[in-house]
Amino acid sequence: MSLPFLPLRTERTSGVLDDPNIVGSIVEQVAAGNAAEACRIAVRWCSLTKDRRAQCDGNQGLLWKQLTGAVFPTARAPAPADAAHGYRPKAAQSAAKEWFVYLCKQMTTMKERRQDYAYAKIERDEYDDKFYDDGEESDLEAWDRHREEWMNCERKLARLEEKVRAARHEYPQDADERRGTLDNRNLYKRLMDRGVASLSKAQLLVLATRMRFQMQQAHMAELFPERAFQTETDVPTAKANEAWSRLRADIDARLHKMVGPKWAARRESAQRFAVHRDRKDPREAELTALVRAAEARLDTTPRGATYAGLDRPEQAVLRGALNDLTHSRFVGWTLHAYRAELNRKKAALERALAPLLVQASPTPR
Repeated sequence: MSLPFLPLRTERTSGVLDDPNIVGSIVEQVAAGNAAEACRIAVRWCSLTKDRRAQCDGNQGLLWKQLTGAVFPTARAPAPADAAHGYRPKAAQSAAKEWFVYLCKQMTTMKERRQDYAYAKIERDEYDDKFYDDGEESDLEAWDRHREEWMNCERKLARLEEKVRAARHEYPQDADERRGTLDNRNLYKRLMDRGVASLSKAQLLVLATRMRFQMQQAHMAELFPERAFQTETDVPTAKANEAWSRLRADIDARLHKMVGPKWAARRESAQRFAVHRDRKDPREAELTALVRAAEARLDTTPRGATYAGLDRPEQAVLRGALNDLTHSRFVGWTLHAYRAELNRKKAALERALAPLLVQASPTPR
């Protein structure tokens, strides 16, 4: 689908590029909350001809740096820690382009992680009878409770450490309290480890996808710092969060061995099937177009993608209907086999989308 001509908005781009078509397209996509599409446009534009490649890659990638400033104005500069997440520029000349592409990929990963978590919760609610066993606490809820108790112990240990540092001496009662807290922390850590083994397949998937979503969320918040979300925390809380980050990485590594490769293969298979499905059946292609229209009404900027719970009420309804429909297609439902069910989900998505389309309509003069 070709993009319409979009005029250059100089107040947003500050003369980033000389071509008003490309700048207007990129900036308008960002303004619409579609950074992934903005990235695709930029990379495609810079790779169309030899002259454009030279223009984009020349001057130590100055144009790519300017594009990054236009598409990701809140992004910080590259840091050594980004190597752990995949940013390893091949040469200084290509570093600016690779950083731009890296930020684009992080946006895509954030969307996938959020979607995976939503799908896992849907599958748990639909198929896991154990989760609703007589209204009792589920194994996953117990695991969450043990994690919070573990965090409380970490906070308590940090407070005791600060107290000893301030007094320059550890009193006997403080030493006793520290030893007891360490014992409790280790107990809750063991309960968490046992809890993972007792989770059903559906709950294990929820835990794994939630863990990966939260880790990507934390990385995105660090990549795109925003003052509105930078809250001051006390030292004990900060230290507890650091301890949880380390433990979470360890747990995630173990969970990835259990469910990660299967989930990745499942996503890849679903993507291949979606291409075949849409080519074969025009009705499916129309449904995909509706999904894309719904996604365009959700905030997919770094801010909106990173911080859960920012949806306006009507956007939250839209996201729920969108997740319900896309999950059914993700697990292989087609209009040929599940026509009535998918049409009901389609109608729910259209109803959820309608108020946002009305809000976006221009006011008659």
